[in-house]
Amino acid sequence: MSWQAVARKDFQDASRSYLLWGLTIGFIALVSLAAAVLGWVQSDPTSTDILGLLHMLFQYIVPLIAIAISFGAIVNERDSGSLKILLSLPHSRTDVILGKALGRTAAFVVPLVLGMLVPAVALLVVGVEFEAAKYFGYLLLATLFGVAFVSVATGMSATFESRFRILLSVFGFYFLFNILWRAINTASFVIVLTLSGQWPSWMPLTVQETLRVFQLLSPTGDFQILRQALMNDVLFASEVGEGLPDFRLQLGAMAMLLVWITLPILIGILRFEDADL
Repeated sequence: MSWQAVARKDFQDASRSYLLWGLTIGFIALVSLAAAVLGWVQSDPTSTDILGLLHMLFQYIVPLIAIAISFGAIVNERDSGSLKILLSLPHSRTDVILGKALGRTAAFVVPLVLGMLVPAVALLVVGVEFEAAKYFGYLLLATLFGVAFVSVATGMSATFESRFRILLSVFGFYFLFNILWRAINTASFVIVLTLSGQWPSWMPLTVQETLRVFQLLSPTGDFQILRQALMNDVLFASEVGEGLPDFRLQLGAMAMLLVWITLPILIGILRFEDADL
């Protein structure tokens, strides 16, 4: 199929540019550094302890890497003039977007997986208590989280013609949902409660339920919900302890992550179909 050819070439180009190997080494170094630091400050750390420290870095670094890999998916081809050549081959515009999205996804996923598998083997060799379900469950969630940002960046690369507008959009998206979102939500609720004295009676949801809905709108919030459930052994469990995300909230978080993975690509396809080359 045509989109497969585009994806294969895009992934091969990433391999030839040493991008895959550089990112793989970077992820291995990051996980190893987290293990070394924790081993220095804490006696007998487990793999889950290492994940706790690693998560503090991953929630900010993983989206940035995904964006860096993906924002030029279409605009680089457009600027170099190779996009017209690509479309002169038996590829539709939809094929190009899907192929580019899958190629950039592979260029992100392969280094991340290798970057966590190699340290996992090392942890087992040195005798660290290794909780495989949590470790590989976290790897899966981090992969979905990163792929959501790959999709957003690729979709914006297809939507806008200007490199400046693409960069402004993707980093604005990152800053809004990864840095500001929680602060904006908290501030808005504090203002409402301060002005009204209590949560408005006409609201169909409680304060806590409304906060959770806002959290679901952010891919970072979805990742946090699922990660919290995983680390507390209640991922998609029918009964959870107080203060932990329940089954419906976890299901909503997973559904929203999948929306973030698919919707930007669909929007990019629709916009790219009518774009001037």
